[in-house]
Amino acid sequence: MSFTHQLTPIQTTHNPNRLTIAIPTYNRASLLLNNLKGIAKNLPNWIHLLIVDNCSDPPVILDEDLKRTLSERGTTFEIHRNDVNIGGGANILRCFEHVKTEWFLLCGDDDLLDSEQLVNLKSLTENASDKAFIKFSSKYYQYTSTTIDNGVTALLNQVGCFNHLLFMSTFIFNKHICKQFLRFGYLMNSAYAPHVAIAILAAREHPFILAPIFGTMANQESAAWSPVDVCMCAYYLTDLPIGTADRSALIRKIYKSHNIGRELLDIVCIMNTVGMRPEGLFLRRKAIRTHLFFGHGIKRIGALILLGLSPILKSAAQSALSYAYFRFKGRVYEQKFISRHANL
Repeated sequence: MSFTHQLTPIQTTHNPNRLTIAIPTYNRASLLLNNLKGIAKNLPNWIHLLIVDNCSDPPVILDEDLKRTLSERGTTFEIHRNDVNIGGGANILRCFEHVKTEWFLLCGDDDLLDSEQLVNLKSLTENASDKAFIKFSSKYYQYTSTTIDNGVTALLNQVGCFNHLLFMSTFIFNKHICKQFLRFGYLMNSAYAPHVAIAILAAREHPFILAPIFGTMANQESAAWSPVDVCMCAYYLTDLPIGTADRSALIRKIYKSHNIGRELLDIVCIMNTVGMRPEGLFLRRKAIRTHLFFGHGIKRIGALILLGLSPILKSAAQSALSYAYFRFKGRVYEQKFISRHANL
């Protein structure tokens, strides 16, 4: 259910020497275009830009100056626009479908790539046709050396924190290998992180590379994932068709990274935001399921009690949680959160 707006001949994407930067986007046209203008003059001529627009309003359109700069650099580009908004996860998967090159770098529309590192990133793909993906460093986790390994548990033990695993703008995927797992990405679409599902399943059967290159300069903090999003995606990822030992490793990874305090504050803030109580109740049910699933510990018991009481305590619960959280974490988080979710 999509149509293609081709800004340059699509056959250029069949050039095996090109590296595609695939960008799923929705309603961030201004931010995306500013990011592209910031790197356009430094893009190599072997880069192909693929933008998958999830029916944004207004639609993503490259202005003439940007198109001229890209053309002068020899950088090819195209925009695919969906007829309807198919959801963020499904739009990520559309990138896997539309890419025509062997390797592609998946990049969020709010993330800033370091164009000077693209040569180093591309060099990792050379003579690596048997590798499923390359995961490089970010502000969340910095690798100290290049590692080649295989297996789900090996990936989870070495990839870094769970936030870094989720961060899609540090993945370079081998389409020829990863496309066979695309159907599981769609099955796990409700996880909000289908790229992680694909990476985990690919690592089960194929080797992968972890690289110390710092390829992403920064990301927009206001567009960062909420702990509620992480909570919801974490629950579904554990349903992947992997072995018991691998599933246990995944649960440990999620459990260790899960920030219960921020998640609870998120949910209670939503429930007390005008017009958003139904969303808050929905997220509360999902969070209760997650805590019941993951199971034990004083923090988990406390979380379940607070989640159970939150509809009754209402603003009192929010005030108590806000005080407890701000007491240790500062006083800026709540406003960031409310701003981020204003259009939920």
